[in-house]
Amino acid sequence: MLGLLVLKLLKDRIEDAGWLTSAEKTFLSTQIAQQSRHPHTGHSLLGAIRTPGFMMLGLVYFLIQVVAYGLNFWAPHLIRVAGTHNPTVIGLLTAVPYAAQLRWSWWAACRTRPASDASMCSAC
Repeated sequence: MLGLLVLKLLKDRIEDAGWLTSAEKTFLSTQIAQQSRHPHTGHSLLGAIRTPGFMMLGLVYFLIQVVAYGLNFWAPHLIRVAGTHNPTVIGLLTAVPYAAQLRWSWWAACRTRPASDASMCSAC
């Protein structure tokens, strides 16, 4: 169902996209034209690894996974060892870091959003 909706609503050409302003359409068209003027001869894994920031992105992703697994697997155990044996309390205390991250993400999104588009940020 969603696939059919995407096929119906999303357009194939930039000029047909009604949700873009004329300045955004012009910007995207020039960016695509500029990229097509400089065709790449090919791609390789070694070339990707040599790209600045590639290894840093891999390290960041790895550390995100380490933290996520640490929270998911070890936080409930550590809370239980600390003396709380009620499963509801353990679940609520395990959710605290996720709730804090949600609140921080909302705050950060509101601070980087343009003032003209601050409709959801009135609670920040």
